[in-house]
Amino acid sequence: MAGEPHADPAAAPAAAASASASASTDAEHRRYAEQAQVAADALRRMQQQRDELAAARTRFLAAAAHDLRQPLAAVMIYADLLSQRLGAAEGTDEQTREYMRVLRQEIQALAGSFDAILDYSQLESGLVRVDRQPCRLRDVLADLERRFAPLAAERGLAFEVNLPEPHCVVRTDRELLTRVLSNLLANAVKYTRPPPDLRLGGGFDVGVRVRVRGLLATVYVMDRGPGIPDALRERIFDAGFQVGNPERDRRRGFGLGLATVRSVVQRALTDHGLRLASVPGRGSHFMVDVPLDLGARLPEADTFPVSVIDIRRKVLDGALVLVVEDDAGVRAGLAEVLRTAGAFVAEAGSLAEAERRLAEGDRPPDLVLTDWRLPQGASGLQVIEAARLATRAPALPCIVITADHLAAEAALQGLPALEVMRKPLGRKSLLTRLAAHYRVRPSPLEGL
Repeated sequence: MAGEPHADPAAAPAAAASASASASTDAEHRRYAEQAQVAADALRRMQQQRDELAAARTRFLAAAAHDLRQPLAAVMIYADLLSQRLGAAEGTDEQTREYMRVLRQEIQALAGSFDAILDYSQLESGLVRVDRQPCRLRDVLADLERRFAPLAAERGLAFEVNLPEPHCVVRTDRELLTRVLSNLLANAVKYTRPPPDLRLGGGFDVGVRVRVRGLLATVYVMDRGPGIPDALRERIFDAGFQVGNPERDRRRGFGLGLATVRSVVQRALTDHGLRLASVPGRGSHFMVDVPLDLGARLPEADTFPVSVIDIRRKVLDGALVLVVEDDAGVRAGLAEVLRTAGAFVAEAGSLAEAERRLAEGDRPPDLVLTDWRLPQGASGLQVIEAARLATRAPALPCIVITADHLAAEAALQGLPALEVMRKPLGRKSLLTRLAAHYRVRPSPLEGL
């Protein structure tokens, strides 16, 4: 018909081709989307498997730490008791004493190496949780002074800690900062030799200072050890590297102390700093920068006092100590250590038994020594609460000894008159800490 448009013969095939191309593109997009979804699902499953493996490894490490430290704790306690018995016995030959000295030294080396490997593996696996909180730096250093003063005294070293003012509050993870500083102090005490004669001008062999500048508090851990050559200042932070130990004497550890320090700062406390100044032949200064928390206000903490004692004396003479430990071997060893120091001992293997002892006892305990993990899911915290309630003494001195020290320290933080000691522990360390908080009560008959 005139006036009507004529259809383009090529339009239909072109439209069909366009529709086909569009459908093909849509199908391609759907295929890519499905593949992306499959890949995303696979990635999520891999991440979930990784997290599950990491959690399983964490549980395994915790269980292994607990199960291996228990017998090691018993071995260390009985080795100390045997050494004490041999030292007091008449007619013990020098060779027997030397055997005993080497045995104790090897046990201590094993315990230290085990702790170092466990700490380092946890950090490197990224499984350590960081909990930054306001923390009084004075309290951290007071705890370290209490732990290291007896060790330095044993080696004949002058040990000095200058505590900062109570208002010096930092923002950190207290447990991780304590681990950093304790590793630095352990190295300082280990590698510093006592002076052969009188110390010229007095001073210290190992010391701790704090300097506050701007928004940072810098903790200086200083020693008068052999120093570190410039060429080795980076290598000393490598796992397994030790200055002056090419023969790999295992009694000097595995070389993980400084590696752990660097790992904590680089992987966990990333807003902290670590520096080193050293002069060969004169000593080293390790400096740890910690951010201040200028707005925090914290109550004064109640900490155990520092004590350096002569454990040959009856340092717990007359004290009644409640010992709660489910491992019979460890419990018997602890009880014997306490009795040799002049204490009376009430033993319990569970929370229920401890509560029974408290209810039936003729006198309240002066000190409580408890494991953290107890039967039926009970904890050392419940023992402490039960003992303080029964004795009506909210500050009854308590010490928790445990292989699971991280969980114990987190749960007990802020409670007065208590501390956590890590298994295995030696006789001297245990008695030093107990004696630090025990005061012999005078008899009512004295002076009559």
